[in-house]
Amino acid sequence: MKYFPRRSETGIGPEALVELWRAKSQDRGWLRDSDWHCSATRVAAVMLSKRRDPDSAVRSLASRRAAQGVGIAESLTDLQALFEVFPHPDSQGLQVVFADAWVESTDLFSHQLTCWDPGSGLSNRQHFERRVHELGLELERVLERHGVPGQSLHLDVEPVPVDVRALRRLLGTLWH
Repeated sequence: MKYFPRRSETGIGPEALVELWRAKSQDRGWLRDSDWHCSATRVAAVMLSKRRDPDSAVRSLASRRAAQGVGIAESLTDLQALFEVFPHPDSQGLQVVFADAWVESTDLFSHQLTCWDPGSGLSNRQHFERRVHELGLELERVLERHGVPGQSLHLDVEPVPVDVRALRRLLGTLWH
């Protein structure tokens, strides 16, 4: 059950702000709608829409995003989406507060959170999906910058060899 106070002084209520923010964040590249909503997004919306100091709400949101395993780039893009739909006079300062809190949280949780499967040493599914999504966005930017149509790009996929020498050969081709 969601609880939001009545209309705020700014003319936009917290619930409407959350929905506008979520939509903007998804437009800017948020991966999954299901992991965007959290209590910290609601608190940030309430604090901003009521024109209260959002510092602690922004710190809390950063900690939550870090604990979810959301990378700093995606997290900051999400925060920028918030300030696009609801400008704040100190948005740059709040971005610094957010980044600091995100880094602090990852330091605190680093012994509990991992992006790697301890059994195989490979990236876990969530980390892999996020990186592929980021790699795809960056590849699009590079292709656009050089005027290369995305449809002209083809990737070869090769299974990882079990034999150590074959694995070294494959890895060695990545840097040549």
